[in-house]
Amino acid sequence: MSQSPPDVLGKYQIIREIARSNDIVYEGYDPVMNRRVAVKELAVPSGATTQQKDDRIKRFMREAKAAGSLVHPNIVTVYDVAEQSGRYYLAMEFLDGQNLRKTLEEQGTIPTDKAIEISIEIAKALVFAHNHGVVHRDVKPENIQILANGAIKLTDFGIARLTFEPNITMDGQVFGTPSYMSPEQINGRDIDARSDIFSLGIILYEMLAGKKPFTGDSVVSITYAIMNAEPAPINGLNSMVWQVVIKALDKTPQLRQASCEQFITELKTALRSLNDLVLDPNPHFNAPPPKIPTSLKPTTNSSTPPSPHTAPQTPSITPTKPPSPKWANPLLPPTNTNTANPPPVRRNLCSLFALPPASNRTSPTRQPLSSSL
Repeated sequence: MSQSPPDVLGKYQIIREIARSNDIVYEGYDPVMNRRVAVKELAVPSGATTQQKDDRIKRFMREAKAAGSLVHPNIVTVYDVAEQSGRYYLAMEFLDGQNLRKTLEEQGTIPTDKAIEISIEIAKALVFAHNHGVVHRDVKPENIQILANGAIKLTDFGIARLTFEPNITMDGQVFGTPSYMSPEQINGRDIDARSDIFSLGIILYEMLAGKKPFTGDSVVSITYAIMNAEPAPINGLNSMVWQVVIKALDKTPQLRQASCEQFITELKTALRSLNDLVLDPNPHFNAPPPKIPTSLKPTTNSSTPPSPHTAPQTPSITPTKPPSPKWANPLLPPTNTNTANPPPVRRNLCSLFALPPASNRTSPTRQPLSSSL
């Protein structure tokens, strides 16, 4: 597989090589539509038999048909597929960003909320694909693109299974990336949407833990771990998130989420549980209503300081008595500050309270005043 980049493939001008694995991906330019494109060229290994070459061509065209029929915000858009002088290629949208593998290499782990959000976006792509009869079969970090604007795209439907067409894979043939295969995929059994759920569960685990749940130093040991080992718990992980992960990684397809729709629903519930555990920076907004005191006596402080998350204490306030209006004491005469001209005394009232004559009064015995005063 030593193909050199061409200058042109069809109408597409080839600018540079971007990646090379099973196939070769170039950055290209479409002069008719005036846009950047990614051009993927089929790479056939040197020494391949005619049968092997024919199988590769069939799979390549199947990828174009599978991805080309799926128009979704989370799936790479395929524009064109053609052949020129024995070189097969497909043109698709150019994705300005990096794949999830590169992000994991840079960061190690991804915050739980962000990991859930990425998983939800990929699950949305898989829901659409499954509803259109396409099982991806190769969901892995290398096939998940994180764009500069934050969008998530699922790519590479090269080994996708089209349930609406005859299967070109012989019984027992295994296709996929070993570390992300489901047990039924390893066994070469017939697969459905739940196989993609298992692969996505592995990716979610890897984002949260910084390592794959099933590891080994060879393909045999990796596949043995997938078939028999249980993933180690992730320290400090929210329990609801863990339940979603461990369910997706069940060895038995019937015990996983039944569909990617259910997987999304459970992820959203787990994401809300994360938000419920975040401390409110303004706890008094969520505090219970304050207790109304039964008396106006100030509450004595205990030796234990109040918790910062308890409701603020309502201070005891003694109400101020409002001034009495003038009409409240109608029998009290008004106070006259003019002492030079006191008000005249009404004789008839004074006579009622007049003292008896001095001759009739008895004087009490008075004690002499002390000279010390």
